[in-house]
Amino acid sequence: MLNPRLNVCQGGRGICNALYVDNLADAILLALERPEALGQIFFLRDQEQLTWGDFIKAHAAMLEPPATLNDISSEQITAYHRSRGGMWVASLRAGRRLVITPEFRNLLREIPLTERMLTWAWSSTQHLGRAGKDDLRARISGNGHRSQSPGMPDLDTWSIQTNTVLFSLSKAAKILGYHPRVTFAEGIHRTHEWLQFANYLPNEHSYSVAV
Repeated sequence: MLNPRLNVCQGGRGICNALYVDNLADAILLALERPEALGQIFFLRDQEQLTWGDFIKAHAAMLEPPATLNDISSEQITAYHRSRGGMWVASLRAGRRLVITPEFRNLLREIPLTERMLTWAWSSTQHLGRAGKDDLRARISGNGHRSQSPGMPDLDTWSIQTNTVLFSLSKAAKILGYHPRVTFAEGIHRTHEWLQFANYLPNEHSYSVAV
């Protein structure tokens, strides 16, 4: 297994409102049983107060060899995304990714004029060799001259991982009687067992996590 590189924003100090799937299922069942829950909105999370550092390191500990954790500052993330251009540049990149998808091309072929143009474009590239076709595909997809980046988080990930708000469980506890029964450590243990069962991790690898 390759040694992966995981990003931790701002030292992983942001609050992570992690929610194990069994705790979510419990809350849904409780809501179905209580008429007073109809139309209500509830914040849910596990019992423990976690940071994103706790969350990421617990998952990284499952890997063998251990993952490399990169501490990325707000300034680094901001500078990286500014260098990538503004809304227009981002929109052009997203549009280019859409255009090259098979689904989009199939829709275009339903338009007679567009289907004829696509057929002409395809035939005009048949004189190219294998290397020429690969280079053309790379240029269209935007992968031809892409510089290597450190795998910066997107802005949504950054804002989530630097969050300082801890969700309150008081409303869910009062109306639903919700009390998380699966601890974070137990949830990580079950996740590790499932990854081994699904052959994503070797069965002989073991670890412990304390939060």
